[in-house]
Amino acid sequence: RAKVTEGLSLASAGKTAVSEYFSANGTLPADNTGAGMAAPDEISGNSVKSVTVTTGIIVVAFSGNPIDNKELQLTPNTTGGKVVWKCEPGAGQPLEGKYLPSSCRP
Repeated sequence: RAKVTEGLSLASAGKTAVSEYFSANGTLPADNTGAGMAAPDEISGNSVKSVTVTTGIIVVAFSGNPIDNKELQLTPNTTGGKVVWKCEPGAGQPLEGKYLPSSCRP
């Protein structure tokens, strides 16, 4: 779970960037560039391959066993004019439940 915590930490800047973009534009950014973030593979760490924004959704891709290539997804809900984040396993290569931080478990 410490490896996953690193991913959430790197994604926190993305959450701020997406929220600020929404606040200023009323829509979600299409990608990292639109959100004013570095390229996905430039946002990395010891256990994180990349942090990617796609239509406001932030996907953290991990590296290293046992979570290599697994993904964690942060999905924005913009109901009511503010951004509320939902943390969950990624849609492509979902991170297994046992590795999810408590804030991301259903």
